[in-house]
Amino acid sequence: MHASLLRSVCGAWLLGAASLACAGKTDESSKSNACDGLAGNYDISLEPATGSADATKLTLRLSSKSGACVARVTPAGYPAVELEAAVGENAIELDDTTGPELPTLTTGWYWGLHFFREYHFRHVTLPRTSSGAFDGTAHATVDVAWAEDDICSVGELEWSGSVGPDGTPPTLYVGPPLVYAPKRPDPGSCFSASGGKVRPGMPEQALPWDPVALEASEPLAGLASASTAAHTLGFSDAVLDENTKATDVWAWATVSDWESVRGKSIEVRSEGLVDAAGLALTPTTYEVPVLDVGPAVSAHELDSADGLATFGTVAMDGEFLRVEANCNSGLGGIAGRLSTSGASKVVFRVRTDVGTTLLVEVIGVSGTHYPGGAGYDEEWHTVEVPISGESEVGFTLVPNSMCHWTTHATAWVDRIYSE
Repeated sequence: MHASLLRSVCGAWLLGAASLACAGKTDESSKSNACDGLAGNYDISLEPATGSADATKLTLRLSSKSGACVARVTPAGYPAVELEAAVGENAIELDDTTGPELPTLTTGWYWGLHFFREYHFRHVTLPRTSSGAFDGTAHATVDVAWAEDDICSVGELEWSGSVGPDGTPPTLYVGPPLVYAPKRPDPGSCFSASGGKVRPGMPEQALPWDPVALEASEPLAGLASASTAAHTLGFSDAVLDENTKATDVWAWATVSDWESVRGKSIEVRSEGLVDAAGLALTPTTYEVPVLDVGPAVSAHELDSADGLATFGTVAMDGEFLRVEANCNSGLGGIAGRLSTSGASKVVFRVRTDVGTTLLVEVIGVSGTHYPGGAGYDEEWHTVEVPISGESEVGFTLVPNSMCHWTTHATAWVDRIYSE
């Protein structure tokens, strides 16, 4: 920013590094600021013209790095995305059209398996006044991917909102992970959410094999190292893919012994954390309740629900255990443990109602996830999930269905075992 422009903005509404320049920064240092005097920390709020139900909050940090203005943008509760900001006389532009798949400026809401919305903030514009400061407004071009049962679409919407100095203290969610990080919407596969709930149809409580997740509303330097949890191996940055970690925003800890936590609560403590603007996270002790999934056994002969965790509508139906959930994300399922030394697969003997999709997942003590599932079959059949080298596994079984076809998803379970 030129010295004449710096003199003209002193005394006006200033944000970030522009105020520092008027407080005694030299003209030469300002000239070298790639963000043109706007380096600093900001809050952005955006919503579509159709209403505020899907309003999104972002934090933004602008800083000069290697001659470029770098923007670190973090949707609340999602991983941070680093972009090169285009600094113009009339606006700063943030573009997420290209780049790595994870993380991207994409958020969403996910209701079960077949209802979802994903919002990709493809381009964000922050207009400037004639003095060079932000004018307080924000605009975004948003790609919206959505599905409702057997219809789907990807479209484009314009969102608008505000930008101002970061005055919002950080917050922290603690519990089982809430969502997978979504990718940019793909027009060719709009029936499949790229992110989504980690636990569709599952209860709010953790299962013993769930990671204990920390999900911050904005980056908190040292999040993993500043947090501790009982009964775990300690926190580390959550891994989004083989090359990317959600550093300072998501951190996970693995439970060291399933037996030690079932039916209890895991205590988590995070201390000394502040955001980039210096606002502190209130030190809090969090309690993460864990479902009692029962002990590890060689087989579950389901003439009762004893030895299992149940959620939703689960009851005996004659000689079999019946699991029922309302269509599309209704809560209903079972979870338990099996001793599996020497076994090569876990077997579920089941029958499902018309329109019901059965989701089963097996989790080894090694941490490996073995997903499985099957479409409806009104006859008794087996769903087999191969495993390898596990002495013990946990499992979940959840029915799901589309609301356009049936109001309930129902499964009957006869036996769960390994061989």
